[in-house]
Amino acid sequence: MRAAIRAVVICSIVVITLFCAVGSVRGVKRHPVAAQFFASAMLLVFGFFTPIPEPPQQGVEEAREDKDMKGSESGDPPAV
Repeated sequence: MRAAIRAVVICSIVVITLFCAVGSVRGVKRHPVAAQFFASAMLLVFGFFTPIPEPPQQGVEEAREDKDMKGSESGDPPAV
């Protein structure tokens, strides 16, 4: 019984979501303010769910080595 209720609730949520998506696209086509609101909402949603990329470790270590390096690659003192 619980599985049936759960399936009905999930299907209802999917149908309501699709209905809202179609309605919002129609509203965006008619009104520029709705388009701005829809774009802001989508950026907000995608901003919450996108993972933050980690910087590549090799690039970070190379930058540290370049920063610490005083002379040339061979170890010669810097030219004046």
